[in-house]
Amino acid sequence: MRDPKDIVYVNGSFLPRAEARVSVEDRGFVFGDGVYEVLRAINGKLFATRFHNQRLERSLDGVRIALEGDHSPARFVEIGKQLLKENDLLQGQAALYMQVTRGATTRAHNFPPPDVAPTVYISVARFAPYADLAESGAPAITQPDLRWGRCDLKTLNLLPNVLASHTAKERGAFEAMLIREGVVTEGTKTNFFGVVDGSLRTHPCDSHILPGITRSV
Repeated sequence: MRDPKDIVYVNGSFLPRAEARVSVEDRGFVFGDGVYEVLRAINGKLFATRFHNQRLERSLDGVRIALEGDHSPARFVEIGKQLLKENDLLQGQAALYMQVTRGATTRAHNFPPPDVAPTVYISVARFAPYADLAESGAPAITQPDLRWGRCDLKTLNLLPNVLASHTAKERGAFEAMLIREGVVTEGTKTNFFGVVDGSLRTHPCDSHILPGITRSV
């Protein structure tokens, strides 16, 4: 069961997760029309915030969502710090999740009217690193990369990732490595690096992969 003190942030308000509400007409729910970002916190300190902010800004620009009021990636980080404090997550490791959708309005494929504000949702949770896998290694399978052509944007449209990841689980693997035209792009939730003839190789940063933060650092 979740801690009853579990506090989240939705559209300007801090409130218990059980009381948080988003419209059933929200475009994130109806279309997956939105973006997100995830940061790691270690003892209350968020990792590589500048790089995460830049990636979130790039995703927002890429899908043409404009934030309103005092909302900004930098402001989201400050909200995240407050949530870490409110949820007693200043010790150990935690994950900060930030999500922005195009807002709630009558269902239509075209963008909503200008007066429809984006929906902002931010939460934190305890994170348990995969220490055992770092020691023993993680089994993986390969799957076709069926994602769209802008994987460099961190959008909510994750169904191909979900299907490939679940297939990996069904086969007793930790991850599915995605293959596009005979080339490994990345995993469903990981970047991929390999050592070939003594050289470290990875896919170039283009529209077929999400630019990893650790890679950037």
